[in-house]
Amino acid sequence: MFPQTGNTELNLSRATSSFLENTLPIFLPVSNIGNTKAHKEFMKNNGSLIVKSPFGKIEIRGRLLGQNHKDILEMLLCQTKSLVQSDNSISVNFGRYKFLKNIKKNVTSYDWLEDKIKEIRDFNFGIEYIDKNGKIVQHGGFGIIDQYKFLDNKTMSIKFTKEFTEFYKMENLLDYGSYVSKIAALEEPFLKALVREMIKHQKYQINFNTFIENYNLNNLLSGRAIYKFKELLLKDDVKDTLLKQFNIIVKNVGEEILISMKRDNSKVCVLINNKSSFPVKQK
Repeated sequence: MFPQTGNTELNLSRATSSFLENTLPIFLPVSNIGNTKAHKEFMKNNGSLIVKSPFGKIEIRGRLLGQNHKDILEMLLCQTKSLVQSDNSISVNFGRYKFLKNIKKNVTSYDWLEDKIKEIRDFNFGIEYIDKNGKIVQHGGFGIIDQYKFLDNKTMSIKFTKEFTEFYKMENLLDYGSYVSKIAALEEPFLKALVREMIKHQKYQINFNTFIENYNLNNLLSGRAIYKFKELLLKDDVKDTLLKQFNIIVKNVGEEILISMKRDNSKVCVLINNKSSFPVKQK
């Protein structure tokens, strides 16, 4: 698949994620968010956190989310989407058993899934970035999930907010549905964040320290957590998994760790929306 420019509704139906979600540090790459600098700052500011990166700024309110929430959001977006006529939002309906199986969780973990969906419902975010013409673009604060229903027949119904739907109609999107279960199967949240960053690019390399800077992780996490990320990347089994599952290569180059990949375009497609002004480079 090559980058597709075309029908906004078709792009929306295919979307797994927005390009911006995989560019900005919206979903923290840790298991225990409560132990992070980000959480301390969030609580200090009465449930608000502003994070800057080289690519833009996000303001988070209500709740901090992690990569496990991103697993769920991506799998929700992999379901068949229906248009809600009343406000032009989208909704999905699905069976909990199959959904949990696809994100590699215990298929009886209904309470866990419901709790995580409620946490996504609590989340609110705003985005600001500089477009390709040097102008500031802002997406005002909005939530992702508007309503949820947990039905007795073990099915669920999720309605996304109309603002989130409009955001997806405006911005460039990514279709990587065949990777969603594989990403969810990774045990370490940092690896999930890394894969989501790398698969945006057709051919790409970045060193470890630059990745940390791009996500402003030095200000969000402890130095010890970042050191553990580096140790994790140097493990042979991790290198092997990244290579075999995602064609991501991790190498030591002097004192640096270089991460590179050539994307499989049969599994990942960039969906270009004509209204988007976020600069997307496909190297």
